[in-house]
Amino acid sequence: MNRLAGKVAIITGAGSGVGRACMQLFAEEGACVVGVGRTRSSLEDSIASLSVGPERSLIITADLAKVREAGFGDKRCRRWLQLARSKSWLDE
Repeated sequence: MNRLAGKVAIITGAGSGVGRACMQLFAEEGACVVGVGRTRSSLEDSIASLSVGPERSLIITADLAKVREAGFGDKRCRRWLQLARSKSWLDE
């Protein structure tokens, strides 16, 4: 099924457990997925386990408990937006 085709899902805690399972399910349902977590290697493992390629997946290493590190409202947030647009996930 492609119930989420054309949608972008941002999943926190995507490196393991429930977050990883959600990322897999959303990808299987057709969503483009953005996995956010603290450990890059865990996120890379999550991405490798997906049934979709890099054109529909992206990982972001950040500790969302630390707002500055997560990059809300600064250059990093704009970079995330550029990445999503470069993958044609978002309209201009």
